[in-house]
Amino acid sequence: MTLAETADEASLREAIGILTGLGARPGTRIVRQRLQALGARSIPVGPRAATQAHPSGLTGREREVLDLICAEHTNAEIAAKLFISPKTVDHHVSAILAKLRVPSRAGAIRAAPRLALAGTGGAQGSSHQHPAAWPAAVSGTGSRAIHRAKNT
Repeated sequence: MTLAETADEASLREAIGILTGLGARPGTRIVRQRLQALGARSIPVGPRAATQAHPSGLTGREREVLDLICAEHTNAEIAAKLFISPKTVDHHVSAILAKLRVPSRAGAIRAAPRLALAGTGGAQGSSHQHPAAWPAAVSGTGSRAIHRAKNT
């Protein structure tokens, strides 16, 4: 708690990281309030509830990427399927490897079934569809046609 008792912004940010990792919500809230009082900007809010609930701390997008890694897709293929840049996929893969504590994609593939992670991200039925992935037979124009296309 020594870090949390200082008026130094860098120390308070470090304290938030430590307290968040420990799950100490009241302490984290107090440190956030101190940062606000100092006029700090971009104060971390911590992981979302779904990420906190996940046994390995993977985000929803990381679970989607892991599903595609398990299906042996390359980063370029994952990027195309999820309509994100290959660089973003690189970042997701790095985060997945760190959170699963494995050194490689092969390690992640081996760890996923053991941790009951494969198939949980929803990449195949992802709600992150790009309009180019919608059926080509769209009759009409405007929002109704797009709605029909998305629901076919």
